[in-house]
Amino acid sequence: MSVKARGFLTVGCGTPPPAPSAEGPLTDPRGFMAVEERQAYLTKARESLSLAEVDYAAARYNSCANRAYYACFQAAVAALLAEGLRPANPRGEWSHEFVQSQFNGLLIGRRKRYPVTLRRILRDTIEIREKADYTSAAVSARVAERVLRAAQSFVYAIEEQDQ
Repeated sequence: MSVKARGFLTVGCGTPPPAPSAEGPLTDPRGFMAVEERQAYLTKARESLSLAEVDYAAARYNSCANRAYYACFQAAVAALLAEGLRPANPRGEWSHEFVQSQFNGLLIGRRKRYPVTLRRILRDTIEIREKADYTSAAVSARVAERVLRAAQSFVYAIEEQDQ
């Protein structure tokens, strides 16, 4: 299992950032900075997914579940940023509840940007991650594989939409 290689947005020093476009989904007044921030979260999602794959191969199933969830979470944040959405709290922090509700309710339910098959992935993977992180129970190889495959499909769906 490997993560797909993707190109990254690079802008040289002195190159002015592109103006925000009302035509595309990115309507954040910061324009370029939102694109950079979205790419940063996609990079984190790819890194987390890669670590989940390595942990699964090494039979570290609890860690695999943790990294698989965070791959999904980070990809969902990138998807929300692509739609010009930000958390309302004053510190700008992305809560797990906010990301899940906005991704599922708005991006899947109302805007139909992503397939309904992704709806349960954030909720299911956080439940397994919480089991791995906060209980004495261990995640099995079978469950870790299921969570890893779900995370791969989630991250790849966000990446495909981003292109």
